[in-house]
Amino acid sequence: MLIFDWLAREGGYILSWWALATLMGAAALPLCWRLLGGLPDRGYTLARAAGILLTGYVFWLLGSFGFLGNTPGSAVLAWVIVLAISLIAHFTRRESFDVRAWWRGNRAVIITGELLFIGLLIAWAFVRAHLPDTNTTEKPMDLMYISAIMRSRSFPPNDAWMSGYAISYYYFGYFLAAMFGKLSGVVSTIAYSLNIAMLFALAALGAFGVVTNMVRARLVKKNDAPTTHQGITAALLTGLLAAVFVVLLGNFQAALIEVPYQSRTASEAYLAFWDTPERDEYPERTTARAEGIANDQPITLDPGQDMLSPSFRSYWWWFRASRVIQDRELDGTPVGVQPIDEFPQFSFVLADSHPHVMTLPYVLLAIGLALNILL
Repeated sequence: MLIFDWLAREGGYILSWWALATLMGAAALPLCWRLLGGLPDRGYTLARAAGILLTGYVFWLLGSFGFLGNTPGSAVLAWVIVLAISLIAHFTRRESFDVRAWWRGNRAVIITGELLFIGLLIAWAFVRAHLPDTNTTEKPMDLMYISAIMRSRSFPPNDAWMSGYAISYYYFGYFLAAMFGKLSGVVSTIAYSLNIAMLFALAALGAFGVVTNMVRARLVKKNDAPTTHQGITAALLTGLLAAVFVVLLGNFQAALIEVPYQSRTASEAYLAFWDTPERDEYPERTTARAEGIANDQPITLDPGQDMLSPSFRSYWWWFRASRVIQDRELDGTPVGVQPIDEFPQFSFVLADSHPHVMTLPYVLLAIGLALNILL
């Protein structure tokens, strides 16, 4: 059957990363129960990010001091240490904790979160399977770091592009990707794509968890029981909307600029108002200026293309959505290098495995910790 063929190949890789992330989350869950008790779900939706971060940190710290080698067995030992610390923290707490009551109160959140994580992990792994390139922008450097860490026998890992030297870049995010790669037994190129998919799913789960907890906590303060059907439904829908906003939606470049520009329906004053690089005027105006026609003279525009039409087949350079701000000198001349307004969905499509992308799940974990203190 096709499903078994898929599981024997790339499907097995995806599920192995899901299992590893789940096991690390399970190791940190008792610790989250204790430290994130102010959250309605007691940190369940943030446990995976916490478990991955703690397991990786223990592995890296002990390896950096020379106690562990860079092997899968060392990573497993680090996981056992995190599990032991987590269980000690849980069972030494003074107040009692009813796991069954916690499950009954959070069942809908847990099931939704699990489906969200594995669904998005598989979905974005599917996207990366069709766009697996690592030879553009800064992806070669990112892949080099993951490959170098997976090949290094000890820490600090070697820099593959500077023989005899250790990596001098901040590499902990690459280290986590390499750790998953070694544990799952995949090569670095596959680990690269699976890491992007896992970051996508973890960030969505983190956003879902933070906002769901915010809504449920608000319902508690309003004395509206958060365990009622309406209360849980409102929290779940808001959390899912947060996940969509964080990892799927982009900015309004396409709607406000690209579509009017391509269809030639926007006035020249409209384009000048937004002042977006490469979209601040029509190419017909640029040509007219070169021919000596003044800017205040009318020009004839070529027939536009409706990007929303099913017949639209022209190539759309989506990269432009990350460069919509144009800085200018005091005399109005554009500066040479423009600001970058990258957003998560752009980062996941581009798949540059950069620190600002790899930190997304852990930034949401930090927001969850802050929310726990606030509540």
